[in-house]
This record gives sequence, C-alpha cells and structure tokens, in this order.
Amino acid sequence: MRMGKTKSPVQKPPDFSKYEVKEDFEAVERVKQVLINDFGLEEKNIQLDGLKNADALEPFVKRMNKIRQETGLVLPNIKAVEVIEGDPCCISSYKPYENSLYISSKYFNSKNAIEDTLKDWSSNKIMPKQAKSIQFLAEHKAAHIRIPSDLLKSDEASKLFKNRKLLNKNDLNINEYFADTTAIYRINSGTMSTNEIKVIEFLKKGGVKV
Repeated sequence: MRMGKTKSPVQKPPDFSKYEVKEDFEAVERVKQVLINDFGLEEKNIQLDGLKNADALEPFVKRMNKIRQETGLVLPNIKAVEVIEGDPCCISSYKPYENSLYISSKYFNSKNAIEDTLKDWSSNKIMPKQAKSIQFLAEHKAAHIRIPSDLLKSDEASKLFKNRKLLNKNDLNINEYFADTTAIYRINSGTMSTNEIKVIEFLKKGGVKV
C-alpha cells in the first residue's frame, strides 16, 4: 500500500543534495488549513513535522480535494515523517489499521524529487508508465483509501488479478494493481486494457465511487 515497497537495483532514493529546498512554512500552514476546512480533519490529526515548503504538498492535496469532491473521499490522519518504515524509497504509505496516511517529508520537501523518482520508476517498469506525476500519486493513494480490503478478497477480484497483463513490478500485488488501475482510469482511461475496464466495473458494482 505504498509507493516504494518493491525493491529493485534501479529503485533507489534520489540524491536529495541535488534539490534545493526552500523554506516557506506559511505555504505549509495554508495547505494545513485546507485539510482542516475542506476535509474536516482535526488539527491534532495533521502532523506535518519536517515539511519546509508546499511545492509538492499543495498539488498533492489539491488533487485529493478534487477526488473528495467527485467521490466523497474521507481522508485519514496525515503524518509526515522523514523515512517511512525505514524504506528510503517510500514516498507515501496508507496504513488502514492506524487510519493514517504517511508522507515522506524528505520527498515532499522537493517536488522535483518526487517527479524525478516517479519518472524513473515508470521508465524502468517499476510503476505504470502513467505514474509520472504527483497527481497520479494522489490518485493512487486515494484509491487505497477508498477500496475496502474485503472487496479484494473475493473470488471475482482474484480472477481479475490473475487475468491482468503484468506490465510493471508494482502490480505483482493485488492491492497495488487495483489502486493503479483506479488511478489510470481517473487520469487517462483511454489507455486501459479490457481487464482494467472490468476492474473498474467490479469496483463500481462493489460500491466504490471511482
């Protein structure tokens, strides 16, 4: 349920020394207020420690807000930590048992770091070729939040997963495959395979607003 989980010789953290990180704490505070006012999160459930600017956070939350308006997405708690679960490649991770969405403050301090990493993963078939933007990252994370885990335990979901055409390493996991498919549907549905279209139909039938 996180970007950066599958290890690969190609999938390494960026050289963060390449990226200039400006300090704009007022911008971070403005985004925090969006999370409070638009999403209804309590201030105590928003931890943005270590975030110095909102160049990456703002488009991420803006896309989440679009998803909220179109699907009724309810955001969990937001927690920024420098490294998630000791994985320097992890950009973000949703943990349903904690009702928390973790973001890496190191990545989110640099929009270029996120986009360069996603483009690298896309070109090396670690992530789908469409996964080159912060908007895709938001769509992917939102899909994890919206898709009930019990729905993916059904026989029909298992069949759809087995029938997929495996094009990237991320989709070796059923949770990732369904999240990627949902993100692709919302960003560029014209590129979808027949099986991916069936996945979307299955999710809709299961009550997921995609």
